[in-house]
Amino acid sequence: MSSTATERRKSDRKDSGRHPQGDGGARPLSGEEKGRLGLLALPTFALALSITMVSTYLSTVTRRYTQQTAVIGIIIGGEGIMALWIPLISGAWSDTLRTRIGGRLPFVIAGAIPAAVALALIGFVHSLALAGILIS
Repeated sequence: MSSTATERRKSDRKDSGRHPQGDGGARPLSGEEKGRLGLLALPTFALALSITMVSTYLSTVTRRYTQQTAVIGIIIGGEGIMALWIPLISGAWSDTLRTRIGGRLPFVIAGAIPAAVALALIGFVHSLALAGILIS
């Protein structure tokens, strides 16, 4: 390690001691800000949960209907392709859309309603075709 890198690290440590809170001068969040931050985190949490659920259980659910790995792969691949393209298309569209409730909220509502219905119905599906439609 060079001596300039060591000196820079020492300098950085000294600079961090200048702020009374020791965190770069950041202030604590208010209750309202914490609430907004939690609200903004919900879609991210839902996306992470849905990706985990799909990648974990989709092959297990489709295996109930068929043992053909090619069919299972096509269903999982179709879901992946949709997961790549739908956000690109709806994101570009929502950037140009202007409504009373904003540009993106109509897309969130329009996506949340069918997703909730599909999630509720997936347990009652008895055919592979319907499972593929509901999952996509």
